[in-house]
Amino acid sequence: MRRGISVLLTVILMMIPVACKTDVNRKIHQRYANLKSYTARVRVSVNGNKGTEVYELSQSFCAPDRYRTEVISPKRMEGTLSVIAGGRMWYRSAGTPAIRMEQGFFQEGRDYLFLHDFLEEYFKESTAPLTENEEGLVLLAAPVRGDQAYRFTQNLWIDAKSNLPRTLVTYDEKGNEMLRVEYEDFVVNPALSDSVFEP
Repeated sequence: MRRGISVLLTVILMMIPVACKTDVNRKIHQRYANLKSYTARVRVSVNGNKGTEVYELSQSFCAPDRYRTEVISPKRMEGTLSVIAGGRMWYRSAGTPAIRMEQGFFQEGRDYLFLHDFLEEYFKESTAPLTENEEGLVLLAAPVRGDQAYRFTQNLWIDAKSNLPRTLVTYDEKGNEMLRVEYEDFVVNPALSDSVFEP
């Protein structure tokens, strides 16, 4: 009898990590596979030849194709705005009126500064089970993207308790960090009025 209880207890304990992994997969998939909109304050670090530039931005997204980014800092760029909606783009430099960019002048397509574009590609191609690390973060690793000249990969870390995104990092083909986006005040599926995506 005791041996039977020991075997049963061992089997149950072995199943707990599998159940936790499945639970993490399910929760993250439910929250992000059909993300309709979000707002966030983000800190963006861009690594270039002259060092690292850091920006604070507000982001708004509404599926399928409406994006808004406004610079909060540095002060010299505060108020700089870009809006993409329905294949049209407006840009406003700090303190100037918004101008509409003509198609062909800007490249329409995915913007990997936005979480939605990463997630859409990730859920299309990745079926690997997700695991939580010792810091309480879950890693979503995306496959290689880009053309031959500009290939890159991306990793997204999500807080396992809140299921909110923490950091999205873009690496070049050699594994060097190019871009880091850190999320704060992230709101999933808020109701956003059309006026948010007007210049």
